[in-house]
Amino acid sequence: MNKNITKFLGGILSVLMMLALGFTGCSTSTGSRGSIDDEEETPKYTVTFDLNGGTGENFSEKVEENTTVSKPSKDPIKSHFVFTDWYKDREGTAIFNFDEKITADITVYAIYKKDMHTVTFDLNGGSGTAPEEMAEIECGSEIELPATTGFAKENATCLGWATSSDAESGLSGKVTVSGDVTYYLVWTDRTTFDVTFNVDGTTYNTAKVVDGKTVTAPTDPVKEGYKFKEWQLNGTAYNFETAVTSAIELTAAWEAVEEDDDETSNDEKYGDVSIEIEIEE
Repeated sequence: MNKNITKFLGGILSVLMMLALGFTGCSTSTGSRGSIDDEEETPKYTVTFDLNGGTGENFSEKVEENTTVSKPSKDPIKSHFVFTDWYKDREGTAIFNFDEKITADITVYAIYKKDMHTVTFDLNGGSGTAPEEMAEIECGSEIELPATTGFAKENATCLGWATSSDAESGLSGKVTVSGDVTYYLVWTDRTTFDVTFNVDGTTYNTAKVVDGKTVTAPTDPVKEGYKFKEWQLNGTAYNFETAVTSAIELTAAWEAVEEDDDETSNDEKYGDVSIEIEIEE
């Protein structure tokens, strides 16, 4: 009888120990799984800003999934163009919304429009019909100033065109358009001299200057692959504060443009951009 009781109690004790060990194992397993879930990271995606022909290099920024990317603090620059906005495509058909949540890698493109200007003409007291205005002139392009024949003013000689109505020298020939502008015919009753501006062996511009007055430089000429340096007289840089007392010829001097001539950093142009680099071990 005592042996039976002992066996019964031993069996109950064994069952209780197995149950205890089982619960402990489950508890350990659950705690381990929760720790792994807590360590999962939020995915990150790359937003690339393509300058689309603008000055400088493309740049990018990493952002967490379902967050937004900041708009660059400074607009990109493209010579003779005006920046309009950032777009989802290179052709500029779909504008990029900076409130849009990022859910994948994406490239946005800078889109520009041509910088256009208007040139008008004023006879400044002279008789005749003023030339028609020139509209939709691309910034940086050259135009030929209208001929000064056919205009007159009593007891006065026409000097040419100038951007100031009271100028004491005037231009004829080519000028480069860099903004909206009005050219005035300027007149004098005094002795004048011709100042010729020569570009690579061709007359670019001619100015009539009142004796003893200074000549105004024309807009800089344009030459592909080169940057205009200065006007020279007999191989030396001309001082435009010098009084003109005879006819002279000035020649354009150039310097070659280097591709990496732009020393302005992207940080200066577009503000601070945070770039995160992940290294997998």
